[in-house]
Amino acid sequence: MVLRAPVQVWSRPGGSPGEHPIDGIYLGDVRHIRAIGLQVGDSSVETVSTDQVPVGKVIFQAVLRGLDDATPDPGVRLTRTRTLRRPG
Repeated sequence: MVLRAPVQVWSRPGGSPGEHPIDGIYLGDVRHIRAIGLQVGDSSVETVSTDQVPVGKVIFQAVLRGLDDATPDPGVRLTRTRTLRRPG
């Protein structure tokens, strides 16, 4: 979860809201977006770390297996940064 009042985003450690009933993007107590998905080719997105840095920011790190070649060691890494700012 990342929070910067009045905005909050609830998701699993991988960063994509939608797997659980609470997931989504809220403004105050109203959910405006229920789910967000990420697909990169035919690769599976495997989360390796989630870091909550300053207030209102979280960084999701993942590897993309099978995107570059068929070996078991992935050579492609994905970084997603979620930053919330106050409206206005």
